[in-house]
Amino acid sequence: TATTTAAAAAADGGGAPPAAPDAAPFLEEVSNRYANTIALAKVVGDCDTVMQSLLERGDVRAREGDLHGAAADWGACLDELSGCYHTVETAGASCLPPDPESCLRKFGLWGCMHGAAAGARLAVYGGSHAGKLNLGHRLEAARCAAALLAVPFVSAMSHPQRAVDFAAGVASIPPSELWEHVDLSGSDLYRFDAGTMCFLATATGEAVAAAGRPLEALPALAFAEHLAAHALRDVAALANVRSLQAAALADAGCLAASADRIAGLIAGAGLPSIATGACGRIASAPVVPGFRQTRPVGAPENKPTVDCVAGAEVQTTVAAMYGPAVGAQLASARARWLLAAASAVEWKSGAADPITAMAIPADGGVGSGGAVDVEARGALLASAEGILRGLIATTTACVAAQAAAEQDRIIIDREKRSAEKSERAAAAAAQAEERAAAVAAAAAAAVEAAVARDKDADATAGTFTTPEATGVRVEATEEEGKGEEAKVDDDQEEEEKDEEDVVGEAKSPWILATSSQIRVLAGAKVQLAGVLRAQHRPKAAFDEAVSAARELEALGGGGGGGGGRG
Repeated sequence: TATTTAAAAAADGGGAPPAAPDAAPFLEEVSNRYANTIALAKVVGDCDTVMQSLLERGDVRAREGDLHGAAADWGACLDELSGCYHTVETAGASCLPPDPESCLRKFGLWGCMHGAAAGARLAVYGGSHAGKLNLGHRLEAARCAAALLAVPFVSAMSHPQRAVDFAAGVASIPPSELWEHVDLSGSDLYRFDAGTMCFLATATGEAVAAAGRPLEALPALAFAEHLAAHALRDVAALANVRSLQAAALADAGCLAASADRIAGLIAGAGLPSIATGACGRIASAPVVPGFRQTRPVGAPENKPTVDCVAGAEVQTTVAAMYGPAVGAQLASARARWLLAAASAVEWKSGAADPITAMAIPADGGVGSGGAVDVEARGALLASAEGILRGLIATTTACVAAQAAAEQDRIIIDREKRSAEKSERAAAAAAQAEERAAAVAAAAAAAVEAAVARDKDADATAGTFTTPEATGVRVEATEEEGKGEEAKVDDDQEEEEKDEEDVVGEAKSPWILATSSQIRVLAGAKVQLAGVLRAQHRPKAAFDEAVSAARELEALGGGGGGGGGRG
Protein backbone atom coordinates (compact mmCIF):
# COMPACT_ATOMS: atom_id res chain seq x y z
CA THR A 1 0.00 0.00 0.00
CA ALA A 2 2.80 2.38 0.86
CA THR A 3 4.60 1.93 -2.44
CA THR A 4 1.31 2.34 -4.31
CA THR A 5 0.72 5.62 -2.47
CA ALA A 6 4.21 6.86 -3.33
CA ALA A 7 3.81 5.83 -6.96
CA ALA A 8 0.43 7.56 -7.13
CA ALA A 9 1.93 10.71 -5.66
CA ALA A 10 4.70 10.63 -8.24
CA ALA A 11 2.14 10.06 -11.00
CA ASP A 12 0.03 13.02 -9.87
CA GLY A 13 3.04 15.33 -10.06
CA GLY A 14 4.78 13.72 -13.01
CA GLY A 15 3.83 16.53 -15.38
CA ALA A 16 5.02 19.34 -13.11
CA PRO A 17 8.10 21.12 -14.47
CA PRO A 18 11.18 20.94 -12.23
CA ALA A 19 11.44 24.74 -12.26
CA ALA A 20 8.04 25.22 -10.60
CA PRO A 21 8.22 26.86 -7.16
CA ASP A 22 6.68 23.86 -5.39
CA ALA A 23 8.43 21.15 -7.45
CA ALA A 24 11.39 20.60 -5.13
CA PRO A 25 9.30 20.24 -1.93
CA PHE A 26 6.94 17.89 -3.75
CA LEU A 27 9.72 15.64 -5.02
CA GLU A 28 11.31 15.67 -1.58
CA GLU A 29 8.03 14.53 -0.08
CA VAL A 30 7.77 11.72 -2.65
CA SER A 31 11.34 10.63 -1.86
CA ASN A 32 10.52 10.58 1.86
CA ARG A 33 7.48 8.40 1.23
CA TYR A 34 9.60 5.96 -0.71
CA ALA A 35 12.09 5.92 2.17
CA ASN A 36 9.28 5.02 4.59
CA THR A 37 8.11 2.31 2.20
CA ILE A 38 11.61 0.82 1.99
CA ALA A 39 12.01 0.81 5.76
CA LEU A 40 8.64 -0.86 6.30
CA ALA A 41 9.26 -3.45 3.56
CA LYS A 42 12.62 -4.37 5.09
CA VAL A 43 10.94 -4.92 8.46
CA VAL A 44 8.45 -7.40 7.00
CA GLY A 45 11.04 -8.97 4.65
CA ASP A 46 9.33 -7.99 1.36
CA CYS A 47 12.34 -7.87 -0.97
CA ASP A 48 10.22 -7.31 -4.07
CA THR A 49 8.73 -4.12 -2.64
CA VAL A 50 12.14 -2.95 -1.45
CA MET A 51 13.63 -3.34 -4.93
CA GLN A 52 10.66 -1.73 -6.66
CA SER A 53 10.73 1.23 -4.26
CA LEU A 54 14.48 1.72 -4.66
CA LEU A 55 14.15 1.60 -8.43
CA GLU A 56 11.32 4.13 -8.47
CA ARG A 57 12.99 6.44 -5.96
CA GLY A 58 16.10 6.45 -8.13
CA ASP A 59 13.96 7.60 -11.05
CA VAL A 60 12.44 10.35 -8.87
CA ARG A 61 15.89 11.53 -7.78
CA ALA A 62 17.11 11.51 -11.37
CA ARG A 63 14.15 13.70 -12.34
CA GLU A 64 15.01 15.99 -9.44
CA GLY A 65 18.57 16.32 -10.76
CA ASP A 66 20.26 14.30 -8.02
CA LEU A 67 22.09 11.84 -10.29
CA HIS A 68 24.45 10.61 -7.60
CA GLY A 69 21.49 9.81 -5.36
CA ALA A 70 19.71 8.10 -8.26
CA ALA A 71 22.76 5.94 -9.00
CA ALA A 72 22.99 5.06 -5.30
CA ASP A 73 19.36 3.88 -5.27
CA TRP A 74 19.77 1.86 -8.47
CA GLY A 75 22.93 0.31 -7.08
CA ALA A 76 21.14 -0.50 -3.81
CA CYS A 77 18.38 -2.20 -5.81
CA LEU A 78 20.94 -4.43 -7.51
CA ASP A 79 22.67 -5.05 -4.17
CA GLU A 80 19.35 -6.13 -2.66
CA LEU A 81 19.06 -8.74 -5.39
CA SER A 82 22.62 -10.08 -5.34
CA GLY A 83 23.33 -9.77 -1.63
CA CYS A 84 26.70 -8.11 -2.36
CA TYR A 85 27.92 -4.70 -1.25
CA HIS A 86 28.34 -2.34 -4.22
CA THR A 87 27.81 -5.14 -6.70
CA VAL A 88 28.99 -3.36 -9.86
CA GLU A 89 32.17 -2.11 -8.15
CA THR A 90 33.15 -5.39 -6.49
CA ALA A 91 31.85 -8.77 -7.68
CA GLY A 92 30.15 -7.59 -10.84
CA ALA A 93 28.33 -10.15 -12.95
CA SER A 94 30.11 -13.01 -11.16
CA CYS A 95 27.76 -12.56 -8.19
CA LEU A 96 24.83 -13.95 -10.20
CA PRO A 97 24.03 -17.64 -10.67
CA PRO A 98 25.61 -19.17 -13.79
CA ASP A 99 22.41 -19.76 -15.78
CA PRO A 100 18.93 -18.20 -16.16
CA GLU A 101 17.18 -21.17 -14.52
CA SER A 102 19.21 -20.72 -11.35
CA CYS A 103 18.49 -16.96 -11.38
CA LEU A 104 14.78 -17.68 -11.66
CA ARG A 105 14.79 -20.15 -8.78
CA LYS A 106 16.77 -17.81 -6.54
CA PHE A 107 15.31 -14.39 -7.32
CA GLY A 108 11.95 -14.96 -9.01
CA LEU A 109 10.73 -13.32 -12.21
CA TRP A 110 10.04 -9.82 -10.89
CA GLY A 111 13.19 -9.80 -8.79
CA CYS A 112 15.20 -10.46 -11.94
CA MET A 113 13.27 -7.79 -13.85
CA HIS A 114 13.89 -5.17 -11.17
CA GLY A 115 17.56 -6.09 -11.00
CA ALA A 116 17.86 -5.93 -14.79
CA ALA A 117 16.19 -2.50 -14.85
CA ALA A 118 18.56 -1.20 -12.16
CA GLY A 119 21.67 -2.62 -13.84
CA ALA A 120 20.64 -1.23 -17.23
CA ARG A 121 20.10 2.23 -15.75
CA LEU A 122 23.55 2.17 -14.16
CA ALA A 123 25.09 1.05 -17.45
CA VAL A 124 23.37 3.74 -19.52
CA TYR A 125 23.19 6.71 -17.17
CA GLY A 126 26.07 6.02 -14.77
CA GLY A 127 29.41 7.76 -14.92
CA SER A 128 31.49 10.35 -13.14
CA HIS A 129 28.36 12.50 -12.84
CA ALA A 130 26.21 9.64 -11.49
CA GLY A 131 27.68 7.28 -8.92
CA LYS A 132 31.28 7.95 -9.96
CA LEU A 133 31.28 4.78 -12.06
CA ASN A 134 34.04 4.15 -14.58
CA LEU A 135 33.65 2.22 -17.82
CA GLY A 136 34.50 -1.09 -16.17
CA HIS A 137 31.78 -0.62 -13.54
CA ARG A 138 29.23 0.29 -16.20
CA LEU A 139 30.18 -2.78 -18.23
CA GLU A 140 29.64 -5.01 -15.20
CA ALA A 141 26.24 -3.39 -14.66
CA ALA A 142 25.37 -4.07 -18.30
CA ARG A 143 26.49 -7.70 -17.98
CA CYS A 144 24.31 -8.14 -14.89
CA ALA A 145 21.32 -6.69 -16.73
CA ALA A 146 21.92 -8.84 -19.82
CA ALA A 147 22.15 -12.01 -17.73
CA LEU A 148 18.93 -11.21 -15.84
CA LEU A 149 17.03 -10.36 -19.04
CA ALA A 150 17.42 -13.98 -20.15
CA VAL A 151 15.15 -15.16 -17.30
CA PRO A 152 11.74 -14.51 -18.97
CA PHE A 153 12.69 -16.86 -21.81
CA VAL A 154 13.07 -19.96 -19.59
CA SER A 155 9.35 -20.36 -18.86
CA ALA A 156 8.62 -22.36 -22.01
CA MET A 157 9.28 -26.08 -22.38
CA SER A 158 11.52 -25.41 -25.39
CA HIS A 159 13.37 -22.41 -24.05
CA PRO A 160 16.81 -21.51 -25.42
CA GLN A 161 19.53 -23.71 -24.01
CA ARG A 162 22.47 -21.66 -25.32
CA ALA A 163 23.06 -17.97 -25.67
CA VAL A 164 23.19 -18.23 -29.45
CA ASP A 165 19.70 -19.77 -29.47
CA PHE A 166 18.22 -16.43 -28.41
CA ALA A 167 18.67 -15.04 -31.92
CA ALA A 168 19.23 -18.05 -34.14
CA GLY A 169 17.13 -18.70 -37.20
CA VAL A 170 15.31 -16.53 -39.71
CA ALA A 171 14.05 -13.20 -38.39
CA SER A 172 10.37 -13.34 -37.52
CA ILE A 173 8.01 -11.98 -34.94
CA PRO A 174 9.08 -13.39 -31.53
CA PRO A 175 6.57 -15.12 -29.24
CA SER A 176 3.90 -12.79 -27.91
CA GLU A 177 4.01 -14.30 -24.41
CA LEU A 178 7.26 -14.96 -22.63
CA TRP A 179 5.70 -15.84 -19.29
CA GLU A 180 2.24 -17.30 -18.80
CA HIS A 181 -0.30 -14.79 -17.46
CA VAL A 182 2.42 -12.23 -16.72
CA ASP A 183 2.22 -8.86 -18.45
CA LEU A 184 5.57 -7.66 -19.73
CA SER A 185 4.03 -5.25 -22.21
CA GLY A 186 3.85 -2.14 -20.09
CA SER A 187 0.26 -1.84 -18.85
CA ASP A 188 1.62 -0.96 -15.38
CA LEU A 189 4.15 1.80 -16.04
CA TYR A 190 5.52 1.77 -12.50
CA ARG A 191 5.94 -1.97 -12.25
CA PHE A 192 7.23 -2.34 -15.80
CA ASP A 193 7.59 0.40 -18.42
CA ALA A 194 7.95 -1.35 -21.78
CA GLY A 195 9.20 1.71 -23.67
CA THR A 196 11.94 2.47 -21.17
CA MET A 197 12.97 -1.18 -20.86
CA CYS A 198 13.16 -1.60 -24.65
CA PHE A 199 15.56 1.33 -24.87
CA LEU A 200 17.61 0.15 -21.89
CA ALA A 201 17.78 -3.47 -23.11
CA THR A 202 18.92 -2.29 -26.56
CA ALA A 203 21.59 -0.02 -25.11
CA THR A 204 22.72 -2.78 -22.72
CA GLY A 205 23.04 -5.36 -25.48
CA GLU A 206 24.94 -2.94 -27.69
CA ALA A 207 27.37 -2.06 -24.88
CA VAL A 208 28.05 -5.69 -23.99
CA ALA A 209 28.58 -6.61 -27.65
CA ALA A 210 30.93 -3.65 -28.15
CA ALA A 211 32.99 -4.93 -25.21
CA GLY A 212 33.74 -8.15 -27.11
CA ARG A 213 31.05 -10.32 -25.46
CA PRO A 214 28.52 -10.85 -28.28
CA LEU A 215 26.99 -14.04 -26.84
CA GLU A 216 26.23 -12.32 -23.53
CA ALA A 217 24.48 -9.51 -25.43
CA LEU A 218 21.99 -11.76 -27.26
CA PRO A 219 19.48 -12.29 -24.38
CA ALA A 220 19.16 -8.53 -23.82
CA LEU A 221 18.67 -7.92 -27.55
CA ALA A 222 16.09 -10.74 -27.74
CA PHE A 223 14.16 -9.14 -24.87
CA ALA A 224 14.27 -5.75 -26.61
CA GLU A 225 13.05 -7.41 -29.82
CA HIS A 226 10.07 -8.88 -27.98
CA LEU A 227 9.06 -5.51 -26.53
CA ALA A 228 9.55 -3.64 -29.82
CA ALA A 229 7.41 -6.18 -31.69
CA HIS A 230 4.53 -6.67 -29.25
CA ALA A 231 4.42 -3.89 -26.67
CA LEU A 232 5.55 -0.95 -28.80
CA ARG A 233 4.93 -2.23 -32.36
CA ASP A 234 7.77 0.04 -33.44
CA VAL A 235 9.26 -0.91 -36.81
CA ALA A 236 12.34 1.28 -36.47
CA ALA A 237 13.13 0.01 -32.96
CA LEU A 238 12.64 -3.60 -34.07
CA ALA A 239 14.87 -3.17 -37.12
CA ASN A 240 17.54 -1.50 -35.01
CA VAL A 241 17.54 -4.39 -32.53
CA ARG A 242 17.75 -6.97 -35.31
CA SER A 243 20.67 -5.11 -36.88
CA LEU A 244 22.47 -5.29 -33.55
CA GLN A 245 21.61 -9.00 -33.33
CA ALA A 246 23.06 -9.60 -36.78
CA ALA A 247 26.28 -7.81 -35.84
CA ALA A 248 26.58 -9.74 -32.55
CA LEU A 249 25.95 -13.06 -34.28
CA ALA A 250 28.60 -12.25 -36.88
CA ASP A 251 31.11 -11.40 -34.16
CA ALA A 252 30.26 -14.68 -32.43
CA GLY A 253 30.93 -16.61 -35.64
CA CYS A 254 27.28 -17.54 -36.31
CA LEU A 255 27.39 -16.42 -39.93
CA ALA A 256 24.31 -18.38 -41.04
CA ALA A 257 22.00 -16.87 -38.40
CA SER A 258 23.48 -13.42 -38.95
CA ALA A 259 22.98 -13.64 -42.73
CA ASP A 260 19.34 -14.67 -42.22
CA ARG A 261 18.76 -11.63 -40.02
CA ILE A 262 20.37 -9.31 -42.55
CA ALA A 263 18.39 -10.81 -45.45
CA GLY A 264 15.14 -10.35 -43.51
CA LEU A 265 15.99 -6.72 -42.77
CA ILE A 266 16.87 -6.00 -46.39
CA ALA A 267 13.52 -7.42 -47.53
CA GLY A 268 11.49 -5.93 -44.66
CA ALA A 269 10.26 -9.35 -43.52
CA GLY A 270 8.71 -10.12 -40.16
CA LEU A 271 7.85 -6.55 -39.25
CA PRO A 272 4.85 -5.71 -37.06
CA SER A 273 1.89 -4.34 -38.97
CA ILE A 274 -1.31 -3.10 -37.37
CA ALA A 275 -3.21 -3.61 -40.63
CA THR A 276 -2.34 -7.27 -41.11
CA GLY A 277 -1.88 -8.49 -37.54
CA ALA A 278 1.11 -9.31 -35.42
CA CYS A 279 2.79 -11.40 -38.12
CA GLY A 280 2.30 -8.91 -40.96
CA ARG A 281 5.11 -8.06 -43.32
CA ILE A 282 5.76 -5.17 -45.70
CA ALA A 283 7.22 -7.22 -48.54
CA SER A 284 8.02 -10.83 -49.27
CA ALA A 285 11.50 -11.94 -48.27
CA PRO A 286 13.67 -13.03 -51.20
CA VAL A 287 14.51 -16.69 -51.58
CA VAL A 288 17.95 -16.90 -49.98
CA PRO A 289 19.43 -20.38 -49.46
CA GLY A 290 20.77 -20.89 -45.98
CA PHE A 291 24.43 -20.14 -45.51
CA ARG A 292 26.46 -23.33 -45.01
CA GLN A 293 29.32 -22.68 -42.66
CA THR A 294 30.79 -26.12 -43.34
CA ARG A 295 31.50 -25.04 -46.90
CA PRO A 296 33.92 -22.31 -48.01
CA VAL A 297 32.48 -18.83 -48.34
CA GLY A 298 33.36 -18.84 -52.02
CA ALA A 299 31.54 -22.12 -52.67
CA PRO A 300 28.69 -21.93 -55.24
CA GLU A 301 26.01 -22.83 -52.67
CA ASN A 302 27.00 -19.85 -50.52
CA LYS A 303 27.20 -17.33 -53.35
CA PRO A 304 23.49 -16.23 -53.19
CA THR A 305 23.82 -15.42 -49.49
CA VAL A 306 27.07 -13.53 -49.98
CA ASP A 307 25.61 -11.56 -52.89
CA CYS A 308 22.52 -10.70 -50.81
CA VAL A 309 24.54 -9.41 -47.86
CA ALA A 310 27.12 -7.60 -50.00
CA GLY A 311 25.01 -6.01 -52.70
CA ALA A 312 21.25 -6.29 -52.17
CA GLU A 313 19.48 -2.95 -51.87
CA VAL A 314 16.83 -2.12 -49.31
CA GLN A 315 13.49 -1.24 -50.86
CA THR A 316 12.53 2.44 -50.79
CA THR A 317 9.40 1.89 -48.69
CA VAL A 318 11.29 -0.23 -46.19
CA ALA A 319 14.16 2.27 -45.99
CA ALA A 320 11.66 5.06 -45.35
CA MET A 321 10.22 3.13 -42.40
CA TYR A 322 13.65 2.36 -40.98
CA GLY A 323 15.00 5.88 -41.14
CA PRO A 324 18.63 6.94 -41.67
CA ALA A 325 19.85 5.83 -38.23
CA VAL A 326 18.60 2.26 -38.64
CA GLY A 327 19.82 2.21 -42.24
CA ALA A 328 23.30 3.08 -41.00
CA GLN A 329 23.08 0.37 -38.34
CA LEU A 330 22.09 -2.18 -41.00
CA ALA A 331 24.99 -1.14 -43.25
CA SER A 332 27.35 -1.53 -40.31
CA ALA A 333 25.99 -5.03 -39.63
CA ARG A 334 26.49 -6.01 -43.27
CA ALA A 335 30.09 -4.81 -43.22
CA ARG A 336 30.68 -6.65 -39.95
CA TRP A 337 29.32 -9.88 -41.47
CA LEU A 338 31.59 -9.54 -44.51
CA LEU A 339 34.62 -8.92 -42.32
CA ALA A 340 33.75 -11.89 -40.09
CA ALA A 341 33.27 -14.10 -43.13
CA ALA A 342 36.62 -13.01 -44.55
CA SER A 343 38.31 -13.68 -41.22
CA ALA A 344 36.71 -17.12 -41.03
CA VAL A 345 38.20 -18.25 -44.33
CA GLU A 346 41.64 -16.75 -43.78
CA TRP A 347 43.03 -19.79 -41.97
CA LYS A 348 42.09 -22.04 -44.90
CA SER A 349 44.65 -20.25 -47.04
CA GLY A 350 47.47 -21.05 -44.63
CA ALA A 351 49.66 -24.08 -44.41
CA ALA A 352 48.51 -25.36 -41.01
CA ASP A 353 45.42 -25.38 -38.80
CA PRO A 354 45.86 -22.68 -36.10
CA ILE A 355 44.45 -25.02 -33.42
CA THR A 356 45.80 -28.48 -34.25
CA ALA A 357 48.93 -27.30 -36.11
CA MET A 358 48.26 -30.08 -38.63
CA ALA A 359 48.95 -29.50 -42.30
CA ILE A 360 45.90 -28.43 -44.33
CA PRO A 361 45.30 -30.16 -47.70
CA ALA A 362 45.56 -28.09 -50.84
CA ASP A 363 41.77 -28.17 -51.24
CA GLY A 364 41.19 -26.70 -47.76
CA GLY A 365 39.85 -30.01 -46.47
CA VAL A 366 36.43 -29.44 -48.00
CA GLY A 367 36.86 -30.65 -51.55
CA SER A 368 37.32 -27.29 -53.28
CA GLY A 369 40.47 -25.43 -54.22
CA GLY A 370 42.01 -23.22 -51.61
CA ALA A 371 42.34 -20.46 -54.18
CA VAL A 372 38.57 -20.00 -54.09
CA ASP A 373 38.75 -18.91 -50.46
CA VAL A 374 41.62 -16.53 -51.17
CA GLU A 375 39.68 -14.85 -53.95
CA ALA A 376 36.49 -14.82 -51.88
CA ARG A 377 38.29 -13.20 -48.98
CA GLY A 378 39.49 -10.34 -51.16
CA ALA A 379 36.02 -9.85 -52.61
CA LEU A 380 34.42 -9.86 -49.14
CA LEU A 381 36.84 -7.27 -47.80
CA ALA A 382 36.40 -5.10 -50.89
CA SER A 383 32.61 -5.23 -50.47
CA ALA A 384 32.91 -4.34 -46.79
CA GLU A 385 35.17 -1.41 -47.62
CA GLY A 386 32.73 -0.18 -50.27
CA ILE A 387 29.77 -0.36 -47.86
CA LEU A 388 31.61 1.53 -45.14
CA ARG A 389 32.99 4.20 -47.47
CA GLY A 390 29.52 4.67 -48.91
CA LEU A 391 28.08 5.00 -45.41
CA ILE A 392 30.73 7.56 -44.46
CA ALA A 393 30.18 9.52 -47.69
CA THR A 394 26.39 9.54 -47.28
CA THR A 395 26.51 10.63 -43.64
CA THR A 396 29.18 13.24 -44.35
CA ALA A 397 27.05 14.63 -47.20
CA CYS A 398 24.06 14.93 -44.83
CA VAL A 399 26.20 16.74 -42.27
CA ALA A 400 27.63 19.01 -44.97
CA ALA A 401 24.11 19.83 -46.17
CA GLN A 402 23.13 20.70 -42.60
CA ALA A 403 26.21 22.90 -42.25
CA ALA A 404 25.55 24.61 -45.60
CA ALA A 405 21.95 25.32 -44.63
CA GLU A 406 23.09 26.70 -41.28
CA GLN A 407 25.76 28.82 -42.99
CA ASP A 408 23.13 30.23 -45.38
CA ARG A 409 20.96 31.11 -42.39
CA ILE A 410 23.91 32.82 -40.71
CA ILE A 411 24.66 34.83 -43.88
CA ILE A 412 21.02 35.86 -44.24
CA ASP A 413 20.84 36.91 -40.60
CA ARG A 414 24.13 38.77 -40.97
CA GLU A 415 22.82 40.66 -44.02
CA LYS A 416 19.57 41.37 -42.23
CA ARG A 417 21.38 42.77 -39.21
CA SER A 418 23.62 44.83 -41.50
CA ALA A 419 20.58 46.31 -43.23
CA GLU A 420 18.93 47.02 -39.88
CA LYS A 421 22.13 48.66 -38.68
CA SER A 422 22.22 50.85 -41.80
CA GLU A 423 18.61 51.85 -41.26
CA ARG A 424 19.32 52.71 -37.64
CA ALA A 425 22.36 54.75 -38.70
CA ALA A 426 20.28 56.66 -41.26
CA ALA A 427 17.58 57.25 -38.69
CA ALA A 428 20.16 58.42 -36.18
CA ALA A 429 21.66 60.79 -38.77
CA ALA A 430 18.23 62.22 -39.52
CA GLN A 431 17.58 62.68 -35.83
CA ALA A 432 20.96 64.38 -35.45
CA GLU A 433 20.14 66.79 -38.28
CA GLU A 434 16.77 67.56 -36.74
CA ARG A 435 18.42 68.08 -33.36
CA ALA A 436 21.07 70.36 -34.91
CA ALA A 437 18.40 72.37 -36.69
CA ALA A 438 16.41 72.69 -33.49
CA VAL A 439 19.52 73.78 -31.57
CA ALA A 440 20.37 76.34 -34.26
CA ALA A 441 16.84 77.72 -34.22
CA ALA A 442 16.91 77.90 -30.42
CA ALA A 443 20.25 79.70 -30.53
CA ALA A 444 18.99 82.23 -33.08
CA ALA A 445 15.89 82.86 -31.02
CA ALA A 446 18.00 83.32 -27.90
CA VAL A 447 20.27 85.83 -29.69
CA GLU A 448 17.30 87.82 -30.98
CA ALA A 449 15.75 87.86 -27.51
CA ALA A 450 19.02 89.02 -25.97
CA VAL A 451 19.38 91.82 -28.52
CA ALA A 452 15.82 92.95 -27.85
CA ARG A 453 16.43 92.99 -24.11
CA ASP A 454 19.60 95.01 -24.61
CA LYS A 455 17.78 97.64 -26.56
CA ASP A 456 15.12 98.05 -23.92
CA ALA A 457 17.38 97.71 -20.89
CA ASP A 458 19.38 100.45 -19.25
CA ALA A 459 22.92 100.49 -20.64
CA THR A 460 24.39 100.86 -17.16
CA ALA A 461 22.61 97.71 -15.77
CA GLY A 462 25.26 95.31 -17.21
CA THR A 463 22.79 92.48 -17.94
CA PHE A 464 23.59 92.11 -21.65
CA THR A 465 23.90 88.41 -22.77
CA THR A 466 26.45 87.96 -25.54
CA PRO A 467 25.89 85.58 -28.44
CA GLU A 468 29.18 83.97 -27.53
CA ALA A 469 27.76 82.85 -24.17
CA THR A 470 24.70 81.42 -25.86
CA GLY A 471 26.89 79.68 -28.40
CA VAL A 472 28.87 77.97 -25.66
CA ARG A 473 25.66 76.68 -24.19
CA VAL A 474 24.53 75.39 -27.59
CA GLU A 475 27.87 73.69 -28.21
CA ALA A 476 27.63 71.95 -24.83
CA THR A 477 24.18 70.65 -25.75
CA GLU A 478 25.52 69.36 -29.05
CA GLU A 479 28.40 67.53 -27.33
CA GLU A 480 26.00 65.89 -24.89
CA GLY A 481 23.85 64.66 -27.79
CA LYS A 482 26.88 63.23 -29.58
CA GLY A 483 27.95 61.39 -26.42
CA GLU A 484 24.51 59.80 -26.04
CA GLU A 485 24.53 58.67 -29.70
CA ALA A 486 27.98 57.09 -29.32
CA LYS A 487 26.85 55.24 -26.20
CA VAL A 488 23.77 53.85 -28.00
CA ASP A 489 25.90 52.71 -30.96
CA ASP A 490 28.34 50.89 -28.65
CA ASP A 491 25.49 49.09 -26.88
CA GLN A 492 23.99 47.98 -30.21
CA GLU A 493 27.35 46.67 -31.44
CA GLU A 494 27.79 44.64 -28.26
CA GLU A 495 24.32 43.10 -28.63
CA GLU A 496 24.69 42.37 -32.36
CA LYS A 497 27.86 40.31 -32.59
CA ASP A 498 27.87 38.16 -35.71
CA GLU A 499 27.48 34.40 -35.33
CA GLU A 500 30.56 32.34 -36.03
CA ASP A 501 30.81 30.65 -39.42
CA VAL A 502 30.29 26.88 -39.48
CA VAL A 503 31.85 26.30 -42.92
CA GLY A 504 35.49 26.97 -43.68
CA GLU A 505 38.96 25.49 -43.84
CA ALA A 506 39.48 25.78 -40.09
CA LYS A 507 36.09 24.25 -39.27
CA SER A 508 35.50 20.58 -38.52
CA PRO A 509 33.26 18.88 -41.12
CA TRP A 510 31.45 17.20 -38.20
CA ILE A 511 30.73 20.48 -36.42
CA LEU A 512 26.96 20.37 -36.94
CA ALA A 513 26.55 16.58 -36.88
CA THR A 514 23.96 15.23 -34.48
CA SER A 515 24.99 12.76 -31.80
CA SER A 516 23.67 9.84 -33.86
CA GLN A 517 25.57 11.02 -36.95
CA ILE A 518 28.80 11.39 -34.97
CA ARG A 519 28.26 7.89 -33.67
CA VAL A 520 27.73 6.52 -37.17
CA LEU A 521 30.79 8.30 -38.56
CA ALA A 522 33.09 7.25 -35.72
CA GLY A 523 31.87 3.65 -35.79
CA ALA A 524 32.21 3.41 -39.56
CA LYS A 525 35.74 4.82 -39.38
CA VAL A 526 36.74 2.25 -36.78
CA GLN A 527 35.23 -0.59 -38.82
CA LEU A 528 36.91 0.68 -41.96
CA ALA A 529 40.25 0.68 -40.16
CA GLY A 530 39.66 -2.97 -39.25
CA VAL A 531 38.84 -3.85 -42.85
CA LEU A 532 41.96 -2.08 -44.10
CA ARG A 533 44.10 -3.93 -41.57
CA ALA A 534 42.62 -7.20 -42.80
CA GLN A 535 43.62 -6.14 -46.32
CA HIS A 536 47.20 -5.66 -45.08
CA ARG A 537 47.01 -1.88 -45.54
CA PRO A 538 48.21 -0.64 -42.13
CA LYS A 539 49.05 2.90 -43.30
CA ALA A 540 45.53 3.48 -44.64
CA ALA A 541 44.01 1.94 -41.50
CA PHE A 542 46.13 4.21 -39.30
CA ASP A 543 45.10 7.29 -41.30
CA GLU A 544 41.39 6.47 -40.96
CA ALA A 545 41.67 5.91 -37.23
CA VAL A 546 43.70 9.09 -36.72
CA SER A 547 41.27 11.20 -38.76
CA ALA A 548 38.33 9.97 -36.69
CA ALA A 549 40.24 10.57 -33.44
CA ARG A 550 41.13 14.10 -34.49
CA GLU A 551 37.56 14.97 -35.41
CA LEU A 552 36.27 13.63 -32.10
CA GLU A 553 39.00 15.47 -30.21
CA ALA A 554 38.13 18.70 -32.03
CA LEU A 555 34.46 18.35 -31.13
CA GLY A 556 35.09 17.31 -27.54
CA GLY A 557 37.77 19.89 -26.84
CA GLY A 558 36.08 22.80 -28.55
CA GLY A 559 38.47 22.80 -31.51
CA GLY A 560 37.32 23.24 -35.06
CA GLY A 561 34.97 26.03 -34.12
CA GLY A 562 32.44 24.19 -32.00
CA GLY A 563 30.87 20.90 -31.07
CA GLY A 564 28.19 18.58 -32.33
CA ARG A 565 24.57 18.98 -31.47
CA GLY A 566 22.91 16.14 -29.55
